[in-house]
Amino acid sequence: MNQDALEAALAGGSTTPTPTPTPMPSPTPSPNGGPAVGSRVTVDVDGSFIRSGPSISYGVIGTQGTLSRGTVDQPCVNDPASSGVFCHVVFDAAPNGWVTAEHLIVLAAFQIRLVTLNGDQNGSLLAINIGRETAESSVSITTLENFGADKRTRLMIFAVGVSGNAANTDPSNDIVDDGVVIPNLAESVIIEAHTQDGRVYRLPVEFAGAQGSVPSLDQVNVVLVPELQGAGTVDLTLIVNGQRSNAATIMIS
Repeated sequence: MNQDALEAALAGGSTTPTPTPTPMPSPTPSPNGGPAVGSRVTVDVDGSFIRSGPSISYGVIGTQGTLSRGTVDQPCVNDPASSGVFCHVVFDAAPNGWVTAEHLIVLAAFQIRLVTLNGDQNGSLLAINIGRETAESSVSITTLENFGADKRTRLMIFAVGVSGNAANTDPSNDIVDDGVVIPNLAESVIIEAHTQDGRVYRLPVEFAGAQGSVPSLDQVNVVLVPELQGAGTVDLTLIVNGQRSNAATIMIS
């Protein structure tokens, strides 16, 4: 079963701006704007010296050949000293700073996908009943085998494109396993259940993140709500950053 995951790579080389010995005027708003504010970007700093601000101070961001992911958090600007367009990037794992627009690869067109049993985008969802630890084509809203008093059915479903694009805005729900922190992106993931009679429910997401053993595969744990009892065939869709996945089906008795 072939499930595609988005990959972004930097094309072309980098240019090292020439340091200016004296301060220059602050950059002015760029007429072309560069990448849209909030776009996801991949930056290959390649050891280049990057202008850190209007004071014309310079610093090295990252190390040679390093790929860093970040977010453009404000409008890009024209730099009168170099005639280049610079964008301020908040990096996930590097110092923040101004980077030339030529260094940016915008990842706005990412693809997310739910994994199905046969690879058909609108086929039967691959879902594991967590309480029973079984793959089930038809599920109930309750599972008596659950530990504790909460018998609501919890499903483990699989996807691609979640961990690379959802933001970890609430580190307090991250999971620590044997001293290793596993990011839980549940707060940035939406699962919608669409019934055949037009009802739409958002399912509680308890965990969303990398599955761990299979590269590029993500795991999402959801809870079935009582309103879905007897719904029959239900379409589930995954939403990350406003982008909607394929609609996979599951039978709910």
